[in-house]
Amino acid sequence: MAIVLLGHLVLWGLFQAAGQTLTPLAEQSPSDPGVVNPIGQPTQHYYGAIGVGVRVYWEIDRPAIVEGEPFVLTLVVERVRNPGAVQRPDLRQLEPFAQCLELVDPQPVAQVDTAAASVRFPYRVRWRRPDLSEIPPLLFYYFNPAAPEGKQYSLTVAASRRVQIMARAPATTQAAAPLPADPLWWELVDEEAIAQMVALSGRRAGSFEVEPVFWLVGFIGPPLAAWLIYRWWRWRFPIAARLARLQRTRLARRTVRLLNQAVHDPQPWSAFRAAILAYLQQRWQLPPGLATPDEVMEALRQRQLPKDPLYMLHTLLSQWDRHRFAPHPLPGEVLAYHHAAMVLLTQLEEWPETSTTPVNHNRVNGNRPL
Repeated sequence: MAIVLLGHLVLWGLFQAAGQTLTPLAEQSPSDPGVVNPIGQPTQHYYGAIGVGVRVYWEIDRPAIVEGEPFVLTLVVERVRNPGAVQRPDLRQLEPFAQCLELVDPQPVAQVDTAAASVRFPYRVRWRRPDLSEIPPLLFYYFNPAAPEGKQYSLTVAASRRVQIMARAPATTQAAAPLPADPLWWELVDEEAIAQMVALSGRRAGSFEVEPVFWLVGFIGPPLAAWLIYRWWRWRFPIAARLARLQRTRLARRTVRLLNQAVHDPQPWSAFRAAILAYLQQRWQLPPGLATPDEVMEALRQRQLPKDPLYMLHTLLSQWDRHRFAPHPLPGEVLAYHHAAMVLLTQLEEWPETSTTPVNHNRVNGNRPL
């Protein structure tokens, strides 16, 4: 009997020692900076950053970019708790960056500043498209340990940045030196004839003293007349000029107002999605009943629109569809998506009007479009 009791005491001691040294996985707090909760982790645009209110933006090492010459483009990530563990985004795998940038190897190493809780990723690149003048935006997800479980992955955006593209200066060629004249030619020239020609040319030049005035009138007169006619037209037809200016921006102002109202909406994802879809349908006369992001993308591709912002548009529509059924959205996440929607609207406003857009038959007989 004593041997049995002794065996039970030994087993009890072993279990107590194991309970003090091992911590169950379920007891680990997701708020620990070193622990990342895999629930809801995005499949794209997540680079392992952990923090609260993470901020990302672009920096360029020069004010103007010369076409064909390499320059340094830096992605700055601030307010992260693990700056040394953040992964460098591969711009070659992102279609908007692959279209306008060419990475030049070798690439500079990342600059980690643990004291400032930031990391800088420099890219040595060369501008590929002279017809583009804007660095695309970069979507950046990060893990927020202070958020409730299931909503700990927040989105921030490195906003697009305009750049000045300068053409490469043409190669200068040294002009050939003139050949020396034969001394015999100067001996054959009559010096008196040269003096008479110089005197005659001086008297003729003095007889046309009013000629510069005619040149001045010829240069300034036509632009001044055109400007006066334009000012008279603006004074004579103020309503036509005002309608021509407002017709282009009325839809954009209405969309901005709807996006601002969606921030305070109980269902912000549905409000964001409805505002952008209404803008697309009225701007390019898309057919009604488009429900999925793939249907919207297919309708826009049929109108031969540029492909640069389509990737961001498809990503935001997919994210809003997935978050529509998520309860209690975080204010920081709603503001991040609001900023991304404003960046998208700015890029959509720069799209040109295409001549291949189908005719809207609702405008026949003066009817307004639905």
